Amino acid sequence: MKRVVIILVILSLVVSSLYVAFSRNLVGAPSPGAEAANAAPAVRAGSLVVAEGKVVPVRSAELSLPAAGRVADVTVAEGDHVEAGQVL
Repeated sequence: MKRVVIILVILSLVVSSLYVAFSRNLVGAPSPGAEAANAAPAVRAGSLVVAEGKVVPVRSAELSLPAAGRVADVTVAEGDHVEAGQVL
C-alpha cells in the first residue's frame, strides 16, 4: 500500500511539472536558430505594400433588448457629460 502511494505521488509530481513546463513554453519551444531557417527569404519592397487580409474581432457580443424600434432623437452629443437618469 505504501509503495502505491509513493508511486502515485511521484507520478503526480511529474505530470504537474510537465504541465507547468508546457504552459510556460519552456519545453518544446523552437530554438532561436530554427526560426531563421524556416523564414521566407527577404524581399525588397517599395514605399507601397498591398496585402489582402481579414479582420476578425477578438470578442463580440449579441444584444437582445426588451424593446424594438428605431431611435427618433438623441438629445446629447458625443463627449457631453450626462447624469444618472438623464434622458438621452
